[in-house]
Amino acid sequence: MNKIPITGILFLMLSSGIYGQELFHDDFEADLGQWEYQEPGIAQIIETADIAHRSVLQLTPNKSAESVLIKGSDTWKNVVIEGQALFPTDQHDYLGLVYNYQENDRTDFGCIYIKGKGSYIRVNPHRDGNASRALYEEYKTPLAENAAIKVNQWFSFKAEIIGSECHFYVADMDRPKVIFKYFEYSKGKIGFKPRLVGGEVWLDDISVKQIEGFSYATASDAITYHRDTMINDWNALGPFSTRIAEAEKSKEDVPIVMDGQEYAWSDVTTDPRGCLVAGKVCRYATDEKLAYFSTEIDSEKQTQTEIQFSSLNTLHVWVNSTYVGVIEKQRHAWFDAFQEEAHAGNGLPIALQKGKNRILVLVEGGNYSGDGFYAHMKN
Repeated sequence: MNKIPITGILFLMLSSGIYGQELFHDDFEADLGQWEYQEPGIAQIIETADIAHRSVLQLTPNKSAESVLIKGSDTWKNVVIEGQALFPTDQHDYLGLVYNYQENDRTDFGCIYIKGKGSYIRVNPHRDGNASRALYEEYKTPLAENAAIKVNQWFSFKAEIIGSECHFYVADMDRPKVIFKYFEYSKGKIGFKPRLVGGEVWLDDISVKQIEGFSYATASDAITYHRDTMINDWNALGPFSTRIAEAEKSKEDVPIVMDGQEYAWSDVTTDPRGCLVAGKVCRYATDEKLAYFSTEIDSEKQTQTEIQFSSLNTLHVWVNSTYVGVIEKQRHAWFDAFQEEAHAGNGLPIALQKGKNRILVLVEGGNYSGDGFYAHMKN
């Protein structure tokens, strides 16, 4: 597998990547009136002894997923955000770029972060406030040589964001370190967040400009996914705070009525990698952490086979309304779990009847670092 997602990509310069109108700038010489956040301690302007960075924004971990967002940034589209950052200590710390931030009855946003101690990048979308980096381990990218992160040393970064796609640069402003396309929202606010716990991060000279296109286009993806080998079409029911016996015993996807409220099944599908992102249904910030997912498998004959999963969650599985067992959660969910032995998941032997077979999966959600799984029917 590829450790650095852009390795092997052919890059082409685009004239449309030229930056246009400046939408925002802050050198932190005044106040934080252009930013929004809830807890005062997370963001403050501090004075430094560095003449080139006399006043900077300090982001301080506050044990929450709170972000510091640019006011009005949800009205922008096709932007590049640029700036400089520094990690002042050797504690565990990171700078998270937040994009396409949405908050309704839950908080969801894209996030790509630079880890100071360890010097790497990780992709880390949040769903209902829950980090989900363990669904995207293939995007962990080391920062080495000229891009290596050092304590008390300023570095440059930028991110080009168009719709749901983000190109993330560190040190080298000509070639992105990570290209990530798979966060589902295509608009929302942008900003930053520190790590939940650990050391501070400093920011300076933040600007946002309009762009017409990405600076570089990819002729091909560096990572070869195997979506066509996955079980991709599902229906979802939930979320719930308790298990629902009626759903588990049913032989079809019928609505469930509880306490005067009807819960209907909805269509869901895997992402372009073949991953079912259960965190889009399960809750993390509330007790509604359980969700059911069903799919239909058509078999040409009665047969014994195995259903396989690479899962961040504990799963319970039924076939044709018969309980067949439990799948234990893993540290990471891997896109290549069914090709790469080192990333292998877990399986259950199952019996399929001739014709249509209903597979039901209960996801025990609320697992920190992500909710989701890949599913595969062994040949």
